[in-house]
Amino acid sequence: MHRRQVLCVLVVVVALTAGCMNTPRPTLQPQSGDVAAGGSDEQPADTPEPDRFAVPDWDIRAGDNTTIVDLQVWNKADRQRGVRVTVSRRIGNRTVEGSTDLVLGANQTAPTEVTLDVSYDEFWEGSNLDFDLEERSVGA
Repeated sequence: MHRRQVLCVLVVVVALTAGCMNTPRPTLQPQSGDVAAGGSDEQPADTPEPDRFAVPDWDIRAGDNTTIVDLQVWNKADRQRGVRVTVSRRIGNRTVEGSTDLVLGANQTAPTEVTLDVSYDEFWEGSNLDFDLEERSVGA
């Protein structure tokens, strides 16, 4: 009889202390597949804005006492457009810049280069490399 009482007390103690233990509770797993935050009606954050230009890729190389910026320019619109690409860099108390003009077809990406009149070593002493993409009229 004494054994039954001890066993009952043990069962009650275990039952009462089970909620006090620091064991992690199971968490719900998300459904499989990609779902946009906030519901499926939202578009991903990296969706390109229409009628804009972009520079998806660029690189820097040394020229003959110049610095050359090789870049890709993307016309995100569904029509042909012209663009003036201007690249600038602040070096000390001056700004160096160069530009080039392109004509891009609908949703086309094209390579181009812009030459900055500054040595490659001096270029790396600067700051704020900026790209300005300005739409231009396309000649007939």
